[in-house]
Order: sequence, then structure tokens, then C-alpha cells
Amino acid sequence: MEREIVVSINDFHIPFHDPKAIDVAFQCVKYIKPIRIIVHEVLDWYSLSRFDKDPKRKLNLKADLKQAVALLEQLRGLCPKTRMIMVESNHDKRLRKYLRTKAEELHDLDELKIESLLHLEELSIEYKKSYTFRGVLFKHGSVVRKYSAYTARAELDREGVSGLSGHTHRLGMHFETLRGGKYVWMEAGCLCDPKQAEYIDGTANWQPGLAGYSFKKDSKHFQPFILPIVDNEILYGVKTFRSAA
Repeated sequence: MEREIVVSINDFHIPFHDPKAIDVAFQCVKYIKPIRIIVHEVLDWYSLSRFDKDPKRKLNLKADLKQAVALLEQLRGLCPKTRMIMVESNHDKRLRKYLRTKAEELHDLDELKIESLLHLEELSIEYKKSYTFRGVLFKHGSVVRKYSAYTARAELDREGVSGLSGHTHRLGMHFETLRGGKYVWMEAGCLCDPKQAEYIDGTANWQPGLAGYSFKKDSKHFQPFILPIVDNEILYGVKTFRSAA
């Protein structure tokens, strides 16, 4: 039976990204051949954050942007026919806040919008606050709870529909059956490296991976799935995807 897959790859957090996790995720996505790819939080926008910054990193925005565009170009090359949507994240808002508070004279320049800086139009990547496909909501998310799937439960309670979000850097899935139907929400993990994130003290309760929904063709009937990245590998059916990085 033919399937139509929508997959989310998120929370790269360049320059804190994990090249090996990204390599594995991209291999898997190429094999899956999704009809939609939801991507978000590619950049940390570290240089524009309000937190204390490492002087060696804080002036590297140009290099971060170059890396982000290169990864998006790579993804587009692997999935040339797939519709791609980038959904807005809290870290994206750092750019808008910086321009409004530190450079308000420049805030309305189209050249300084995320769409321009990341070459989204050239790469045929749409930029939206959120995206809904056959009743399933895809967004970055803003809720954070302590344990895996607790945020998924909170997002489902808030939205009242099935969906998928990032933001927490954890993998999790929460099901709920109500009078109105059966619903599921997923947390889609991350592609960043906690060892690179200078604000982490101790062990980060993060899980690299990706997640998505496999739909019956031309139907709202779906199968949710989570693909953890363990030891730089994804096991998908009989296939094994391993990082060569």
C-alpha cells in the first residue's frame, strides 16, 4: 500500500549542530522520499542572543549563515521534488528582536529577513509560522516540560489536534482518546550536540533523531513514527543508516 510521508528534521542549532546526526538524518530522509519535509531551528542565532557569549563565537554569524545555507542546499539536492516548509522558531525571533531593539532603522529591509538570509526562495522552501497537513499540525513549539512526552501531552492539550513539535530536543509520543477522536502528538528530538552547547552543565536530557507521520495515500489515516539516532545510526525497517562523517 502506497504511503505519503511527512517528516520533521529540526533543532540543528548551528553552530552547535552535530554533523554526524545530520548526516544520518539526511541519508534516511533521502531514502524515505517524503512528500513534505518540515524543517526548523536550523540556526541558533547565537551572535544575536542576549546571553553572555564566547568571544570566539559571537562574531561568526556570517559563517553560521553560510553553514545553514549549505545544509539546506544539500537537503534540497537530496529531495529535489519534495515540498519543504520551514516553520518559525523561538530562535528565529532573535533576529527580529535584535533588529527592532538594536538596529530599528534596518528592521524592514527585505535583505535582512530570514527568507533572504537563508536563500529560501531560491531553494523553494516556504517559511510559515506553522503548517497543517490533513489535520495534523506541525510547529516548532514553545512548551517545555521536564520529561520525554510530557511536552507532547501539553501541546496536545493546548492545540486539541494531532501534531508534532520540536523545541525540547527530546523524543516522545503521547496518545489520547477523546469523545471527538483519537489523537497523538510527538516531540521530534534534535540534531544538535550538547557537548558543543556551552550553556549545558552536566548531562543534557536530549535525544537526537527525527519523527513524522506516514499517511495512507489520499487519506487522513496515519501512522506516527519516531526514529532515534543511536551511536550515529538510524534503524529503519531492514535498513541501517550510519554516519560517514
